[in-house]
Amino acid sequence: MKKTVYILLLFCISLTASAQTESKFPFSISKLEELYAFHTKSPQAPVFAEYILIDIDEDGKQEVAMKTKDGKIKAVFSDSETDLNLIAWTDKQLHDIYLFKGTVCSAGNAGTDNTSGAYKVYNMLEGSAPVKCVEVEEKYDPATHTMVAQYIVDGEIADEKIGEKLIKKIHSTSIEVPAWKPVTDEMR
Repeated sequence: MKKTVYILLLFCISLTASAQTESKFPFSISKLEELYAFHTKSPQAPVFAEYILIDIDEDGKQEVAMKTKDGKIKAVFSDSETDLNLIAWTDKQLHDIYLFKGTVCSAGNAGTDNTSGAYKVYNMLEGSAPVKCVEVEEKYDPATHTMVAQYIVDGEIADEKIGEKLIKKIHSTSIEVPAWKPVTDEMR
């Protein structure tokens, strides 16, 4: 009998501990969808189906990444002390979002014909806010038959070596992504 009580007690303690460590979703999904629509000037926001809470910049505050039913990350939000912020999103040009340690990348096509190259926006985060933006536009140069990259760091055209070094540093980091969780009706 004592053994059974002891096992039940240990089981209850482990359930309590796991419940305390699991993060509660801190926002209304409809609020996130409204913020997305407002920020992207989209007439209709995507319907978010899954989420993760993840501390991208390791500052102790979790960012929120949202996926739609197609399995693609469509938005990343951060919560500063004063406001909720959309820090990465997809739109007609930027189709994908990638997560790195300390950085969120929105990526898509350069140009209008979807074949002329790639465009990426890397937002480096500190304190759950973007502190540096690196844009990379790669286009095909028919004269040399090569891809040519242009780097823009915080709105200024950057030397190719500086841009390449920043991107190499970002890509050398990885982040452990937790399991995605479904958005429930209660979260709306």
